[in-house]
Amino acid sequence: MATKNDMPDSAEKLERVDDDQTRLENLGIEPSNLQRNFNIWSLAFMSFCSSVTWEAISSSMAQALNSGGSTSLVWGYIASATGALLIVLCIAEYASMIPTAGGQYHYVAELAPPKLRSILSWYAGWMTILGWVLCALAGYFASAMQIQAWAILFHRTTCMKDGIPPW
Repeated sequence: MATKNDMPDSAEKLERVDDDQTRLENLGIEPSNLQRNFNIWSLAFMSFCSSVTWEAISSSMAQALNSGGSTSLVWGYIASATGALLIVLCIAEYASMIPTAGGQYHYVAELAPPKLRSILSWYAGWMTILGWVLCALAGYFASAMQIQAWAILFHRTTCMKDGIPPW
């Protein structure tokens, strides 16, 4: 049970806000008046909705089951989830050091050698956009596969021989 001593008082909250504003000023960014009110649940569900996870899984499930069976599906999912977790942890570390809305291209611009900053941040930005587009396309691809499967299933020439259902 939390006691009054465990709760941060308004002076501590004000100190944290001042620290954030100081950090943003050091990065050359004007402090924002927007309130930060995301909690762990809102962030988790927002990332679930924006990552189109179920579309990506459903679009690749048939290929995994045909190629390697359920074993390749399970271990492939575990391997890709581990890799994604490592990437998320790296980006979280960068976000804790450089708290900006720019994302990966800003992290590259801050951490790359001075001669390569502009080209590497440009490349990182475009790769991020390409990743977003391909994630969205995975959802469209899964929908198209589902429509194609329904067309094959319910078209007379594919499921009926001489007008007689196979069952």
